[in-house]
Amino acid sequence: MVPHASSLEDLLSSFFEPEKLSDFYLCNKCGKSSKKSTKTLQIWRVPRFLIIHLKRSQFGKKNTDPITIPESLSLKSYMTISSDKSARYCQYNLCGMIMHQGVIEGGHYWCNVKESGKWY
Repeated sequence: MVPHASSLEDLLSSFFEPEKLSDFYLCNKCGKSSKKSTKTLQIWRVPRFLIIHLKRSQFGKKNTDPITIPESLSLKSYMTISSDKSARYCQYNLCGMIMHQGVIEGGHYWCNVKESGKWY
């Protein structure tokens, strides 16, 4: 869970941000240690439909800060340079959301769905 994130874009940027590892990398070919390593996440292929689940609780506390969700989202900046043709299809349009109201132990779920340009 990212503190003080106000948008889905902030959360994605934080998720895909390179992470410095505390251990040294050991080369499988020569067996030598290298400099400190960095872990990087990148997307090779994108799915036809994208489902994102936001983790909104940690250590028994629910984060109720609002998150801005864009109606259009591109994953192009998170894809590898050598990605296949799916890079052309990395643009998504929001068509539905499921929300939860209540506490971690209980509450209610509801959804909003977009059809023909109208939200229901």
